Amino acid sequence: MLVSSLTRQILRNFSTSHSMLPEYDHINSSESISRSLTLHQYRHHQTGARIYHFENSDPDRTQASIIKTYPKNNKGAPHIL
Repeated sequence: MLVSSLTRQILRNFSTSHSMLPEYDHINSSESISRSLTLHQYRHHQTGARIYHFENSDPDRTQASIIKTYPKNNKGAPHIL
């Protein structure tokens, strides 16, 4: 639930102040003028989870959680959650 927690914090405060996320390291922010958005990259201290927050003026809110999974062996059996 790290992504959900971070997303709620960002949307609640809707600020680019990185001090509001003490459990995350701010890695980088980059602006795309052609797409009217700013990408903020964070890394969680304890787990190393990477968080990408796309800041824009669109009133619609969207969230995605992506978890990398690894197979137990190389026999080709499905390993997706």
